[in-house]
Amino acid sequence: MLLPEEIKEGNALIAKYAGAIVQEEDGHYDGRELYVHYSRESLFPVNKYILSFPLRKLLYHESYDWLVPIVKKIMYFDNIGHYKESEGWYAYYILECELSEADIERVWQDVVKFIKWYNSLKYNLWKTK
Repeated sequence: MLLPEEIKEGNALIAKYAGAIVQEEDGHYDGRELYVHYSRESLFPVNKYILSFPLRKLLYHESYDWLVPIVKKIMYFDNIGHYKESEGWYAYYILECELSEADIERVWQDVVKFIKWYNSLKYNLWKTK
């Protein structure tokens, strides 16, 4: 079972991978909270009319309507073969296997693992330039 803090952190990571901006703002009800702002060009999961959400309203962890566009982006990642035996390659491979089982929690966890690996790869490539 996913913990609330794990869901919050993972959904924010996925939203950023989708092209959204996550920032703290004044909430409508209970002080400051994290909001997610999608552009019209980002991988927005629902529609192109509502572009901002409080982070707590994201549904990547429980809705394939939200998660599948992210999975598709990962599946089209070029060069995954160059990183065999890496954590990202492993998450990519497991993700392919788990899609057939339709276990959204496990798929979500592997999406988060892949994005963390991908972000560290981008950071390390940038750092060496």
